[in-house]
Amino acid sequence: MVQQIWLYALADAQAHTGVAIHSSHLVINHEHTRVTPREGNLGEFQRRYRLDMSRAINTLMAKEGYDQPRQVWDNQPPHKMRLLDAEAQMSTHVYECLNWQ
Repeated sequence: MVQQIWLYALADAQAHTGVAIHSSHLVINHEHTRVTPREGNLGEFQRRYRLDMSRAINTLMAKEGYDQPRQVWDNQPPHKMRLLDAEAQMSTHVYECLNWQ
């Protein structure tokens, strides 16, 4: 169910902001998502994605009888990195795939 929430939140944020999603890997305690923003919409994409994930996970946990953490994400801002060339893109992709397994 968490994977479905994650994919829905990504798709919804993309649909509302126009960010191009290239890949996303969900790992045990964080995620890696590579996107190309358009017209300064990266912040709105991240805000919407994180808010949808948090709300849905809290709802799921309540439905399953678990205590809700209320705050799913820590207070740290999402890490952003600009991949300038094909080598940087491939290195990041390999790292993500190795950590995803």
